[in-house]
Amino acid sequence: MNTRFTSILRMNATFPYILPKVSLPSTPVMEVMDAGLRDNFGIKSSMGFLYTFREWIKENTSGVVLVQIRDTHREFVVMNASGNGLLENLMTPIETFYANWARVQDYGYDEYLRNLDTWFPGKLDFITFQLPDSKEKVELSWHLTKREKNVIMKAVELPDNLNALHRLVTLLTPSRQP
Repeated sequence: MNTRFTSILRMNATFPYILPKVSLPSTPVMEVMDAGLRDNFGIKSSMGFLYTFREWIKENTSGVVLVQIRDTHREFVVMNASGNGLLENLMTPIETFYANWARVQDYGYDEYLRNLDTWFPGKLDFITFQLPDSKEKVELSWHLTKREKNVIMKAVELPDNLNALHRLVTLLTPSRQP
């Protein structure tokens, strides 16, 4: 109860080497890092919830709809490697780690979803909304620029996102059977 709300918000955006570390006001002191390092899109947390409540969900619902909103595109284009300068050679491992971390997590998420039917007895629909894979990136930031807001607004009208929205509305609309 003695932690400021702003400190909690700040803990949610603690990226190694980008923002300073945050410590909990506890004994012993514990350092906190953004949970995205472990589960950037919330799949592990969602799977844990589904596992814990799987029988209740089966008995009391007609299924589950998981909605994923991605700031990175699921399919990606492989970029050409740049030059071989000393500074580039030193920075490339760090840049590669950050650039590919979401993709590494995607492979793990795929494994979770492939094995879901072995323990989840209910119906599960998975819907994804995502930004386009383009040079017009929306950077992780405390503030979205006008250009970044425009990229997001245009992404709403992408065919894949419109199809996802239609599918979501269909899933959430009660069927009108007599």
